[in-house]
Amino acid sequence: MLYWEKDIPFPKSLGNEVRRWKTFWQSTNRELPNNLLLALDACDEDAFPNIHRLLVIACTLPITSAEAERSFSLMKRIKTYSRSPMSEERFSDLAVIAMHYSERFVVDQICQAFVKAHPRRLFQANLFY
Repeated sequence: MLYWEKDIPFPKSLGNEVRRWKTFWQSTNRELPNNLLLALDACDEDAFPNIHRLLVIACTLPITSAEAERSFSLMKRIKTYSRSPMSEERFSDLAVIAMHYSERFVVDQICQAFVKAHPRRLFQANLFY
């Protein structure tokens, strides 16, 4: 049994299906897709079930490990020894803020939305005066 046989619906017919897929593209006047998502859109799941499943798997695989490495280094910076008792929810929120650091937010709009969501004079007095 091959490593990927569990992942496709009909592993014994993969060779024939690949030949049909190649013939399909040679016989059409359509332009060949230049990325996996376009190939997945062009693949009929009923006609090419194995290829469709392989394209879905290929679309979910990371191209490089750079993003994972960046997120791990970010987590290492956030969760230092002094912050180790931090809850998972707060840690997740800080990670999202750190990842989207380049995006700037208008603080006044955030404060106004908070006041509207929690209409108490205490918040208004402390936030704006």
